[in-house]
Amino acid sequence: MLFDAIDYGNQKKKKDEDYSVFSVVILPWCTSFGRAVSYTTVCRVLEAWCVDNMPLQTADKLIKNIYKSALRKAARYHEKTIVAKLMMITTARASLLPNLAVFLVEQLCLIAQNPDLSTFTKKTVRNAHRCVLAIIGASIGAAIGTLIEPGFGTIIGAVGGEDWLTRDWLSNTIFFHNERLRDMYISRAQ
Repeated sequence: MLFDAIDYGNQKKKKDEDYSVFSVVILPWCTSFGRAVSYTTVCRVLEAWCVDNMPLQTADKLIKNIYKSALRKAARYHEKTIVAKLMMITTARASLLPNLAVFLVEQLCLIAQNPDLSTFTKKTVRNAHRCVLAIIGASIGAAIGTLIEPGFGTIIGAVGGEDWLTRDWLSNTIFFHNERLRDMYISRAQ
């Protein structure tokens, strides 16, 4: 169903395009839901691969709970600036697999759209750029959040930093497709 929805979204637009509830609401929601589920599934597959094929010490660094890690480091070092520096590195490692999962799912969706080479290259570079910025943003945000409050502040900072640096607001990309609605309203106004 996910690939049908992707393919449907990429068909050539007709002048009298159907703006039914199915094409404007249900189909974009199914596509977004499929992507959201795929992100988590691919992340779990990557984590399992790491545990099976990497030394456990390395796999543990990639599959770290940054909330608990920040609390442990705060209890150990008693200095928020030291903990913030350490959490920047820890968060970069811990956010690698989730962001790699998003990159892989987006690339699979891109391949399913069957674009020409220049479009594929441009979108691949954009996806890779977003992945790197998300890791950097999460790391910086976690460090800032840890300075305020280790644990809860670390999580809020990591999510906020990732969103701020990538300018990728979850509600717009996963559950709501502004482009389709905007196109629908523009065509109705003309």
